Amino acid sequence: MHWKIHDREKADQAELALTIAKEFQRIGLPSPILADWVRTGRLGEASMQDGSHPIGSTRMSVDPRFGVVNADSQVHGVDGVFITGSSVFPTAGHANPTLMIVALAARLAQHLKRTLASPNNPLRNVDSSLPSLARTSYKPLSEITGELEAAEMPRRPKAAVTGATGFIGRRLVQRLAEAEWDITCLLRSEQGARRLRDQGAQVSFLDLADVTATTAALAGVDAIFHCAYDWNDHEWNRSALLSLMAGCRVQGCGRLVHLSSFVVYKTPAVGELTEEAARTDSSEGYAHMKRELEAVITKAVSETSLPAVILQPTIVYGPYSKPWTIDPADMLRFGAVVLPDGGEGLCNAVHVDDVVQAMLLSARAPDVIGERMLISGPEPVTWAEFYAGIARAAGVKGPVFRPASAILREGGAGNKALRFLLSPERIVRRAVQVGPVAVATRVAMHLLPDASRRELQDRLFGPNTRRRGFVHLPNLDFLQKRAVVTSEKARRVIGYRPEVKFQDALPELATFLRQGRP
Repeated sequence: MHWKIHDREKADQAELALTIAKEFQRIGLPSPILADWVRTGRLGEASMQDGSHPIGSTRMSVDPRFGVVNADSQVHGVDGVFITGSSVFPTAGHANPTLMIVALAARLAQHLKRTLASPNNPLRNVDSSLPSLARTSYKPLSEITGELEAAEMPRRPKAAVTGATGFIGRRLVQRLAEAEWDITCLLRSEQGARRLRDQGAQVSFLDLADVTATTAALAGVDAIFHCAYDWNDHEWNRSALLSLMAGCRVQGCGRLVHLSSFVVYKTPAVGELTEEAARTDSSEGYAHMKRELEAVITKAVSETSLPAVILQPTIVYGPYSKPWTIDPADMLRFGAVVLPDGGEGLCNAVHVDDVVQAMLLSARAPDVIGERMLISGPEPVTWAEFYAGIARAAGVKGPVFRPASAILREGGAGNKALRFLLSPERIVRRAVQVGPVAVATRVAMHLLPDASRRELQDRLFGPNTRRRGFVHLPNLDFLQKRAVVTSEKARRVIGYRPEVKFQDALPELATFLRQGRP
């Protein structure tokens, strides 16, 4: 039995504690002392424990297809074997379970008394058929232990995960641990390693571009999940992939699941986007690199039978997603997000849990080698719905709307230059971000109190997403498109079924965005 407490339970407990603290304050009671992890929202630091009752492991049911014991607590189809305890509960019900356990035990005792008293009871003379304890011989514990160790136990599947400290990678590791995989995370640094070890994963520190070290780390691995991506070093991305491919072949790994993106395609203005769409002709940047990495894999599948599959997620959101959860919330919190017209363009959002579902399915599905599959959510939402939902989750104001023609004029080069010249803050930011002035400014900032230093850090050196009063103009070509990205191929080939609707995910996002993030 593998029993764990997950972030959802911790978040619920934190919310309960905060609610109680507010109520104490409202009615004039002394303020309770909250645990540090509750006050800071750092769920990873929570220390929680429960009674771990094995409820439901031998559940009661009138039908043997749905339970282990019948209404009289007898094991279905086995005369004389009865079970009582919380394991027969169909559901957990309410803590504590002891009273119900005692009640069921008393009920079973009455049933056995009536049954044994019956002249038709098949167990009436059972004592005479049992060997006496005096004639029974028992093996010593050491001998039994040795036999168990010698027995061949089924091997747990083993996964290697790159990018395990990233947004998608960390959720993948959590799901692999829940599914009882052995996990090895391939990291470049110690950052984030402790959390992975706490989840039961092993950690190997190496540079994926080092083919020798990477190959050695893949020994015994059944599936490689490649989530790592370096935004600043395109050559490293290529070298890392080549190392993983070489290690996969040498070690005989059964599957390489490569995480790409839907940006490798040209998205039409309307209609559907499928895997048959034209590829992007971008000559640089993220889309170009993802397309090139896919080409490397496709060639290797064709020429060397590399057991690889390519997944192409759309707009991936969820806790810890910087581009599609944290940044939009910060843009709304500190500045203004402008959407064209009524924001009717379609956002093909997919929750991180659905992406992880597709990755796990791809690791074991037959007949998927060499496939490219788009991974989107149950249904798209409009960009107005997406930003309004993020705003509600963060507890801030929503987006604003302007005619597309006005946005086009305001985003022109002349207007950009004029806004820069008329903004003292922008001029100061540009001046302090380079050369000796930047060094002197950072040194001076350390003399300020923590709160003042953090605010000044954001204003002078922070990203535009955290600049107060900043107006975020949209990419009209991207936000006005109304194409639906379909996952029909993934549904057909690997049995992918996206489950998380955007509106249903908002409570989880609210917990993450409002209570702080580690």
